[in-house]
Amino acid sequence: MASVEQLLDTFHEMAAVSDFEQYFDCFHDENSRFLGTDANENWTVKEFKEFAGPYFEASRREGKPAWKYDLIQGTRKVDYFENIAYFDELLTSESFLTR
Repeated sequence: MASVEQLLDTFHEMAAVSDFEQYFDCFHDENSRFLGTDANENWTVKEFKEFAGPYFEASRREGKPAWKYDLIQGTRKVDYFENIAYFDELLTSESFLTR
């Protein structure tokens, strides 16, 4: 079983290589939520797939990342409550939605 840290690294890497299936496999299930970079981004996995799908598709065709975030070392915090892990991390991006 992968650690939460490994899962988060995979999550970011799959966006960078435009792998839609592996990216969304990082979510626990269809009831998971995605909280994005904007206050309005609080989506179900289904809603987020609908939003992200065109970015991943175009990125695959163009050989570019869907989006690429790099972790600012030392900023990731992972905590646990019962059997739930939650995290916070600071990221940088040069490519987010730059099409």
